[in-house]
Amino acid sequence: MRQQLAVGVVVGDQLIKWWWLQQGVAMINRGVAFGLWANDIWWAAAGVIVGYLWWTKKGRQWDLIIGGGLSNLIDRWLRGGVVDGEWGFNLADVAIILGSLWLIASRK
Repeated sequence: MRQQLAVGVVVGDQLIKWWWLQQGVAMINRGVAFGLWANDIWWAAAGVIVGYLWWTKKGRQWDLIIGGGLSNLIDRWLRGGVVDGEWGFNLADVAIILGSLWLIASRK
């Protein structure tokens, strides 16, 4: 199953976020970076994009990006914003960045 990495990112990220919330060391980011674009229509569009990528793109780089995006969308749906650690990011963000860098580095 090619989506194992994406599912692993979602499960791992959600578990970490749950723990952060239990410990009181998390914050809810209602926008994107630094709270920008805190508008529901952007997240509906992001959901369509993540769904499209899930069905059309192949490769571990894409699985990292899709898993991170899906986990952050789950947060928005369940909590009204993305759960970030006290540093302002989470595992999903790291997966998106690593997948993007890997994708760029693998292009010729």
